[in-house]
Amino acid sequence: MSAIKYSVKKGKVTLKWDKIKTLNGVKVIGYILEYNGREIPLVRNNYTVKNASIGGNHSIRIRAVTLTGLGDWSDMQLFDVDDEIAPKAGKVKAEQISQDSVKLFLSGFSDNDAVDHYNIYLNKNLLTSTSDLTFLYKNENLGGKLNFTVEAVDKYDNKSKAAKASIKIADKTPPEQVSGLQVKGEANEKATVITWDIPYDYVGVTTYQVKVDGKVYTSKKNEITLKKLSVGQHTISVAAGDKAKNYGEASVITIDVKDTTDPKKGKIKLTQLAADRIQIAISGFSDKNGSGIAQYSVYLNGEFVGNTVQNIYTYEGKNLSGTLNFAVKAIDAAGNESALAAAKIKIAPAPTPEPDVNKGLNKTLAGIDAAVFLEKYNHYDSTSELPSAAKYKSITGTAEKDVITFAADKYSLVNGKITLAGGDDEIIVRTNSVMDCNGMVDFGEGNNSFTAEKNSSVSVWDEASLKFGSGNDTIKLTDCDDVDFDDGGFYTGNGNDVFTAHNVKDMDGVLNMGGGNDVLKLTGSTYFETEIFDMGDGNDSVHINKGSLLAIDMMDEDLRYGGITFGAGNDTLVLDGMLKLTNMSDFSHGNFDMLTGLENISGSGQLVLENIQQLDSALVDDLIEAGITIVQVPNVWAFYDDGRPENSDDTMKTARTVLYDSDYAVWLNGGNWGDGSNCPTDTVDWFRLDIGGSSDITTKHKLFLNDPYVWHDGFVKLDVYDRNGSFVKNISPEDYSRYSDAMIDLKEFGNGTFYLKFSIEGGNCGAMNFGVSTESEWYD
Repeated sequence: MSAIKYSVKKGKVTLKWDKIKTLNGVKVIGYILEYNGREIPLVRNNYTVKNASIGGNHSIRIRAVTLTGLGDWSDMQLFDVDDEIAPKAGKVKAEQISQDSVKLFLSGFSDNDAVDHYNIYLNKNLLTSTSDLTFLYKNENLGGKLNFTVEAVDKYDNKSKAAKASIKIADKTPPEQVSGLQVKGEANEKATVITWDIPYDYVGVTTYQVKVDGKVYTSKKNEITLKKLSVGQHTISVAAGDKAKNYGEASVITIDVKDTTDPKKGKIKLTQLAADRIQIAISGFSDKNGSGIAQYSVYLNGEFVGNTVQNIYTYEGKNLSGTLNFAVKAIDAAGNESALAAAKIKIAPAPTPEPDVNKGLNKTLAGIDAAVFLEKYNHYDSTSELPSAAKYKSITGTAEKDVITFAADKYSLVNGKITLAGGDDEIIVRTNSVMDCNGMVDFGEGNNSFTAEKNSSVSVWDEASLKFGSGNDTIKLTDCDDVDFDDGGFYTGNGNDVFTAHNVKDMDGVLNMGGGNDVLKLTGSTYFETEIFDMGDGNDSVHINKGSLLAIDMMDEDLRYGGITFGAGNDTLVLDGMLKLTNMSDFSHGNFDMLTGLENISGSGQLVLENIQQLDSALVDDLIEAGITIVQVPNVWAFYDDGRPENSDDTMKTARTVLYDSDYAVWLNGGNWGDGSNCPTDTVDWFRLDIGGSSDITTKHKLFLNDPYVWHDGFVKLDVYDRNGSFVKNISPEDYSRYSDAMIDLKEFGNGTFYLKFSIEGGNCGAMNFGVSTESEWYD
């Protein structure tokens, strides 16, 4: 057989060979073609292979077939099939990922064999060749329109038609963060200007988004004027934006808007109440921007005579005559002052007294000068006999309205009971006076009232109480120094009673409000310590404002009683100050449940106790949900009223600052007293004493060491250091005993800052009280 002729074109292989009629004299009837090892019988002298596999080493040979047998094989021939078919074009999708990147997605490309790689062009310039179906193109600050083309290439370098994709680059880069955010000038409620530096943006900033407490404003300049902001703090944020509405990170500041607007002028009306008393009715003053009118200042003939927070001011003078010119101005909380509202009144002769239809008792107790009493008779080692002018016997009222007045600036002792029968009775303890009573104060039935004014003190001894019968009774204590009922207390009886205490430094006594819709309010810096707190039945409400403290000792050592209860009704507790509960470990033996009958709770104050497990779990949940912080400490009495634990003053660096005319307790335990659970180890207390300069304490005052209690033979000693930590002097237990106090003249220290270190000497445990004051004020 002759050689096979072959041709290859686009995967098609055509085979031909010479046709023979006879072989060795025998007729040829056909052929056998061996193609890549497979024998194919044929009758013709040609054969075509479609879609031949791509590659080399294709093998062929041919032999003739006769009527009598097979001829010899021709020589084996080898040939290659090359790929001449280009890949099929697909699709390209371009997507902007960021300002600096575009991602291409390739799909639909195909090849008769396989695509080897893709050539990617940008604006006809080859970027890369890749076998991946995605490509991320990166370049800084891309812009304008980008034209991409992609062609598929097989391993024989056949190339598809180009697939195209174009994309217009959008601005996705926000401006930089605003810097230099500040208030220009003063922030006030009239107009506040906020400015900032212009940040960088590669296409330029076009606008600013300004938020004031979340409310959105816009500005095209790098400043904005905010008008009619309310007085107080506001949060301002500014973010820069560009034309594509990209906004950069916001910068934030907090501003304090000041009140600079004077209150609006009102008017006053004058009424002569008596020959020596003029009533000034104040109305029409207003402060629109919300800081509020703090007080009114009153002037007579151009001279200042007093301030008031009320809308009624009573001027009392002697020998009033002729025409009096009064003026009043309002002062708001920021110190802005209104214009003066003026009025004049011609003093009329004293009116003829009307017949006294009230047959009740009207008695003023003038006693002796309060300052003399405090200086001479209230001293701890005083041996002077109280003069008879200060003493009064028991007082008995009538069935009519009785008024008992403890005169201003006086000390008066009632050596017995005060019994006021039916009627709307009053007891008034005037400014700077001292009321001392060695027996029960019983108002009886009626709408009665008890009032104690600024800097007054009230003491009712021998387990006696302030007792009211049925009626709508009122107790009002304002800026009092001390209100002490020994083992007695306040019993208001049935009725809608109101008890308010404002800035009462120290108040001690049982509280029982009886039936009715009663109200108790502790405001300012009021301290109230009690063993029984019973609001009785009715819709009662208790308000403990920020700065005030209600301390309830849950156990009386002898009688085993104590607690806090609200009784039946819809009762409310508003706790923004502090409520202390102590001695709860023995409370199971008492007669009252704890915080029972309480339906409504709100506030942001603190409840301090020793064992939270002794509170009802549902009550704990209600307190926490209302916003009350529950503080569990080993010893409630070792937890300062300002919320700090006892051990917080154990170093010179953390010393508490001593304030003038304040009482401080030092409790020291070396660790060998008590069970450790309710008396933590605390061996030293530090206090800072500032003398002279801006301090209220001067070298004219004295340091008093009082009530040096002794436990386990322990004494408290005092070491004094200067501000640099250098030792100054020592005051040892030899300077005082358990029953006598030490009084150190601050002249020995001189002006400057000193540190008082109290520690235990000669034992394990000890305690004492101390303070800085004058001698008369300390023993008041």
